[in-house]
Amino acid sequence: VVLTVSGTAISVGNKTVFNGASTPYISAVALSNSQVLVAYADGGNSFYGTAVVLTISGTTISAGNKTVFNNGSTTYPSAVALSDSQVLVAYSDGGNSNSGTAIVLTISGTTISAGTETVLSSGNTSYISAVAINENNVLVAYQNRGLGNYALIGAVIQPAATRDSYVGVAKTGGTAGQTVEVFEVPFSYTV
Repeated sequence: VVLTVSGTAISVGNKTVFNGASTPYISAVALSNSQVLVAYADGGNSFYGTAVVLTISGTTISAGNKTVFNNGSTTYPSAVALSDSQVLVAYSDGGNSNSGTAIVLTISGTTISAGTETVLSSGNTSYISAVAINENNVLVAYQNRGLGNYALIGAVIQPAATRDSYVGVAKTGGTAGQTVEVFEVPFSYTV
């Protein structure tokens, strides 16, 4: 639904169904002022990770074709726009022991193509939140139930590139503004 805000007054547009089944774990991110990508678990398809582009005209919403980006039960998706044509989605992959995983989706019109999945955190990962630091880096915060609460920072996957990089996993907890030591873990990826 589109909500229109004027001062402190909110008016509600018409609702549009973009998935006609149980739809838990939703994350929406704006691509422009007329397009939004929604990542979610599709209860009509074994709760697979699915994405759709919604196009907005005034308060009218039209949905594009759905694209499955994870062929496993998907929970806690967090979508972040890298540009108006690329979105990184971090999520818990039930098809891989609930490991924290990330994938880059490329959008052309309302067509979505999925890149290669990258595991960020092995084991039972939940409560995932991703935010873009700049066009090349995304911070992903999450809970790993086997290890406690951790934050991970890594380079965003760039198209048509092979890179060596590092991820940093906090050794201890901390509070806002505090510096903590991290484990530096080298990894490589190809897209």
